[in-house]
Amino acid sequence: MTTHRLIPPAVASKVTLDGRVYDPAAGGQDVPDYDSMALQANGWSFLAVSGPTSARPHAAVGPYPLLRGTTFWDTSVDHLVSWDGATWRDENGNIPQVTFPLQARMVGLGDSIMAGSVGPSLLNPALYYSGGRFYLVSNQGVGGSTTVDMLSRNATTTGGVASTLTLSPDVVDLHIGTNDITGLGSGAAAIFANIQAIVSELTAGGVKAVFVHTVLPRSDSAWTAAYETVRQALNASIMTLQYPAIPVNLETIGFNSTIGVDTVEGLHPNRPGAWLVGSAVGAAWASKAVTNSVLFNSASDWGNLLVDNDMTEGTAGVLLGTGTTGSVPTGWNAGVNVTGMTTTCSIATKNGFPQMVANFSGTPGSSGILLLYRDQAYSGNIGDVYDCWADVEMAGLTGVGGTFFATDGVTVWEASGNALGQPPNFNGIMRGGPAAPLTAARTVSRFQFGVYLESGVACSGTIKLSRCTWRKNPSP
Repeated sequence: MTTHRLIPPAVASKVTLDGRVYDPAAGGQDVPDYDSMALQANGWSFLAVSGPTSARPHAAVGPYPLLRGTTFWDTSVDHLVSWDGATWRDENGNIPQVTFPLQARMVGLGDSIMAGSVGPSLLNPALYYSGGRFYLVSNQGVGGSTTVDMLSRNATTTGGVASTLTLSPDVVDLHIGTNDITGLGSGAAAIFANIQAIVSELTAGGVKAVFVHTVLPRSDSAWTAAYETVRQALNASIMTLQYPAIPVNLETIGFNSTIGVDTVEGLHPNRPGAWLVGSAVGAAWASKAVTNSVLFNSASDWGNLLVDNDMTEGTAGVLLGTGTTGSVPTGWNAGVNVTGMTTTCSIATKNGFPQMVANFSGTPGSSGILLLYRDQAYSGNIGDVYDCWADVEMAGLTGVGGTFFATDGVTVWEASGNALGQPPNFNGIMRGGPAAPLTAARTVSRFQFGVYLESGVACSGTIKLSRCTWRKNPSP
């Protein structure tokens, strides 16, 4: 159905057409084309054909041809845009961009680098560096995926455009292309055309924007100079994409594909590499989101249960394991499940709120974890999905096998193992992976932050948590 943007007259009465009521007091409105003529006969003025970004005219022929000067009211960005012969521009001559509200639904779509099937996925670090502002619904990354796979998979097969659209995302983060180059032998033009088709199908299905990453450099044994030429040409094309595609330039972040630097084996990012990529991707996400933090919303938003750090008050928490001393906030448990470690817990203050601190060091007698957790009482209904946030500081981590921040024991997209490298220092908002939708009413769930410890590997570091928050995620 085509809609028209109409402007009501300054003085007019409501108009009713087959039971549909149009009130001039509501201002400009997008109305079905079959009501447009009747409203214009009642004094309403036609401004432009309207619809989401995906409905903009795109062909030189048809009922609404794309010609220089063509105008369109874009409901995704709430602007009148016009075609200047090369791109769409708003009333001020700017290329319009969408700004996402907090909790916009995000889906990751891509290959093994997105999936985290060899090293850690880039998605969790990206979510952290975005300030936790997006609701990360699903990781649809599948190892070995190509653009051809994404376009051909059906709705019940993970890793395709069709399956992604079943999740009702507002925005998609796309990392794809390297397997097209080596696995299919495709040229840059063919891969880029498929990426454009992926973006087109996603936006036609209701996605408001697609972040498209450039292809990371490689130095594994399968890589050749000819492949590198294709990669560079493809990346140059990706950087020409315009909204609703949003290019993310990973060429300028200093990613080093040398084995043991930023990759596991010359291809897949290790932990430092995943956090490096995630920092760039998360910054791109954050640049398109409202600047508020998820930690600063009222308790009525989305059925929030806890805000303003009331999860880290008091000093009556429980110390776990041997070698754990100090104070822990009420309701929390902190310590290790291995021997050979010294853990000192304390309670500090950050920005006026209590901050839980754990300093640890030692050589674990077996593999295990340092865990900070709280079993949180709440009232959850069937179908609800809950998630946790915290203001987190990680500093001086050495010898650890990774970290996780999780809801209900769900540790998503984070491989463990010291060989994958150390997490970087971090100071910002972390968000745990959402638990699965509740299949029965619940009264308690677990909020936890952990550090993997490896047998016989000397380790140390500091973890600090404050403003821990637990919320119900919005429905699509």
